[in-house]
Formats: sequence, structure tokens, C-alpha cells
Amino acid sequence: MASNYSTNLKIELIASGEQAGTWGTTTNTNLGTALEEAIVGYGNPDFTSDADLTLTLSNSNATQVARNLVLNVTSSTSLTATRNLVVPTIEKPYVVQNNTTGGQSIVVKTSGGAGVTVPNGKSTVVYADGTDVVSQIDHIPSLTLASALPVASGGTGLATLTANNVILGNGTSTPQFVAPGTTGNVLVSDGTTWTSGVGVPSGSLFMWPTAAAPTGYLLCDGTAVSRSTYAALFAVVGTTFGVGDGSTTFNLPDYRDRMPIGAGTTYSAASTGGSKDAIVVSHTHSVTDSGHNHTIPQGFNNGGDGYGDGLSDTPNAYTFVSTVNTINSGTSTTGISIASAGSSGTNANLPPYLGIYFIIKT
Repeated sequence: MASNYSTNLKIELIASGEQAGTWGTTTNTNLGTALEEAIVGYGNPDFTSDADLTLTLSNSNATQVARNLVLNVTSSTSLTATRNLVVPTIEKPYVVQNNTTGGQSIVVKTSGGAGVTVPNGKSTVVYADGTDVVSQIDHIPSLTLASALPVASGGTGLATLTANNVILGNGTSTPQFVAPGTTGNVLVSDGTTWTSGVGVPSGSLFMWPTAAAPTGYLLCDGTAVSRSTYAALFAVVGTTFGVGDGSTTFNLPDYRDRMPIGAGTTYSAASTGGSKDAIVVSHTHSVTDSGHNHTIPQGFNNGGDGYGDGLSDTPNAYTFVSTVNTINSGTSTTGISIASAGSSGTNANLPPYLGIYFIIKT
């Protein structure tokens, strides 16, 4: 019976009773060539044209490129696009090095598989699983690099990073950094890059639901605070809301039991006024009469007894005629007044309200 060959590495399997006197040579080739190539071999497949390259294994234990553990892939011509390196559909690990010219990636695959892409100038470990070529390593429990991973490979190119700084991308160049700046700063865009800038300007006022102001803010309760500790706030408001002790402190605005009103021509900044109560005091109203006339009718008897009183001298006979004169009764004021009204007590005069605290940015 003739020899046959293993499926994956093409090791010659001597049939029983075969190769009398020569089986040692075959065995030495199996061990020294076939197995050695598979375990530590370094093959050099070469793209002789700008096209895909297919590696094959034949039934021979003699040296074959596709049997080697390491495939140092080169190209005699410059590749113009990603090309396929097609390996046999067997079960075998490979270490693939893409040293082709032209800067192109290669895809290590079987004839019917999708394969693994190896960028130009890079090496990777893959495994042909009898169907396709897959990545062999997806977890490294610990790794120390001899040098910083470059930006092009997903790193920063830096061995150290400044503590608490924000890293900004810089294309393929070394990243830039933004320091925190002062307390309360945020990243501010100028349309091109990012800088550390003021997020909320000192002196900004906000409503707040509790009596405890958040970090970077103070309650607007009129308290005198340090001019040096809160220098940024003092630079904005100064002594507008009070001079404090006149030298080292200044007063915060006091919005307790008050509502704000827009400053302008009628109300100046920091001015106060108004009352929560409406006071209606006891008072009187007077009425002035500017004078008036009353009209009194008077009749005349044109043919009467000559008294001109409009009466006939005939006993029990009173005759009025249609002629009427007006007699002015004279002008006079009445002196009418209205009784006192109202009360001297205080009465709330407020719209519906909801209490809230005011805070100011330091």
C-alpha cells in the first residue's frame, strides 16, 4: 500500500510494510522539514503581480510556503489596492507580516471566507479554522509597550499625561491639552478649538430651591463677605449692595422677602422700596358747591287791581296768566361733607406667590 498524507500539514504517512530500508529518510523529512516548518518555519510568499495571491499545499512532505508558521508577505510590484492572500482551507495557525510595497493592506483568508485584514507594515496572529481565517488573539491580560503607542495606531504618542488635563485630538499629531484653569471653568469652543473658560460669569443670579447654596455660589441674604476670598465677585458688584465693614468685606444683595424689579430710569440698581402691606388710613372727603340758582314762577294780571301781583281784586277770584318771570334766589355753598371711611390697620396686598431662594455666582 502506498503512503498517504495528513490533511493539514501534508506529513507523509507510511503504509504498513512500505519503504523498507528508506523509511528513515521519509521520517527525517517529516520531522526536519514538514513539522519544523509548521512549528517554527518562516515562509516568504510574494505578490509577483498587482493581484490576489493563492497559496496551496500538495501531497508532499517537502518544503512548502503554505506550511510555515510565519508568513513574511512581500511584493515584487507595488500594490495599488487591498489584495487577498488566500491560504489553504485547513486547520493551522499563522503569524502574518504585511511587508508589501505600495502601502496597501492585505486580507488573509480562505477561498470561501471573509478573512482578517492586516494593515501595511503590521503583523498579526490568525488561525485557519477549516472554514475561514479568524483573529487568534482577542484578549491580552497584561501588556507593557517599549515605546508610546502612536496616534495612528490608536494611542497618544505620549509616555505620560498631565494630571487633570483634558486631551484634545490633533489629527495624526501628538494630542493637545487644556488645563482646568480656575474653579468653575468649563470647556469653551471658539469655533476652531477648545479652551478653558468661564462657564457662568461671577455675579450671575439664579433662583435656587434650598437654603444651602451649591459650590461656587452664595445665598443672596445681604451677608457681608470677604473682598479677597470672593475677589471675582467683588470685582463685579463692588459695594453696590453694601460696603460691609468698609475695608475687607462687602455685602451681598438681599433678596429675602423681596422681589426683583428692572433697574432703569425709575429704579436704580440696588435701590429698595415698596411694602408687602397696603395701609388704608381713616380719612374724610369734602364736597364744594360752587353756587346755584332756583327758578320761582310769578304770574301777572294784566287788567287787575293795579298791584301788579297777578291777583284780581274780586273776592275769592284768583287769576294767573301765562306770563312768568324768574327770580334769582342767590348763590350759596351747601357745606356738605362725607363721613370718615377706611381703617388704620395693615392689609396684605400681594399676588399669588411661591417662595424661592436667590443665589449669586462667586
